[in-house]
Amino acid sequence: MNKITISPESYKRTGWIPIISYLEMDNYQPRLAIRVATGRKYWPIFTGVINPELGLLDPAITNISDSLYFYTHPMGDRFKSELEVLLTDIYNQPIILNRPHNWIKKEIV
Repeated sequence: MNKITISPESYKRTGWIPIISYLEMDNYQPRLAIRVATGRKYWPIFTGVINPELGLLDPAITNISDSLYFYTHPMGDRFKSELEVLLTDIYNQPIILNRPHNWIKKEIV
């Protein structure tokens, strides 16, 4: 597997930072971490091993989509579209994330 490199500065970001790491605990597989700003600090909203060779079948894409539920910033749609651009570059094919139906507020049943 080729090393994946990204330049976080080349993406327009709404308060988030993408990082790709190669750690011993992951057998040096690429680990994508998405950190979002909450005030003065950045916190991880997603971190997981990715496998771009699997393309759309990579379970990490589903995990990233699921983590969007926890991003409740009012500019959530913009964050989602910016994240799709990053993932499209990493996976070399269009990636469309599923937006949770209850993006910001929970429905009362």
